[in-house]
Amino acid sequence: MTGIGTPVPRLLFLLLISLLPVVSSKEPCVPSVIAKRSFTSIPVGGALSLNCSVLHCGPGSWSGEWGRSDLNNFSPLNLSDDRVQVTVIPVRETQTTLQLTIQNMMYNDSGGYQCRVIGTQLNTSNMGHMTNVTVTGTSYGHSTPLLLRVAVTLLNGATYLIATVSAWRAYRRVKDQNRKRETAQNSASPDDIYDDCTAL
Repeated sequence: MTGIGTPVPRLLFLLLISLLPVVSSKEPCVPSVIAKRSFTSIPVGGALSLNCSVLHCGPGSWSGEWGRSDLNNFSPLNLSDDRVQVTVIPVRETQTTLQLTIQNMMYNDSGGYQCRVIGTQLNTSNMGHMTNVTVTGTSYGHSTPLLLRVAVTLLNGATYLIATVSAWRAYRRVKDQNRKRETAQNSASPDDIYDDCTAL
């Protein structure tokens, strides 16, 4: 009786094993996003810049985009808008940074922004943490038209001048009233009244 330990059956067994289909233990690639949850404020007319880091399985294994998120609804940003730009910055073979830049921010640009990556192998998508952006009042920076800045400066100067002139007039008025009161009191002194009585 020959067992599996004898040379011929062992070779036959190894030959059969080698003919079986090879099952790969490598799992499909699922890209992921690294982006921290944060809050930021941008003055109206300013520029917004956000980054997210994408971990993937090399070129062609993924695609990514930035979008607005509201109540778990993701809307990709319109890249045909001249203000919006997404830049792909390679870090290494399996890591890429997606940088979002929005110029000339407006009040309606306030809200949540997220980075999304889509894996091409399984058509799966992963989202980065949301960044909440608030657009605040103007800072009169470089994006503000020169004429508007000049007008605001002149208006501030005129307001200061009017306030100064008004304060000076009020001071002069009070001083004149005090002088008149003193003159009236001096003209009606007791000696003058006494002299008037003796003259009679």
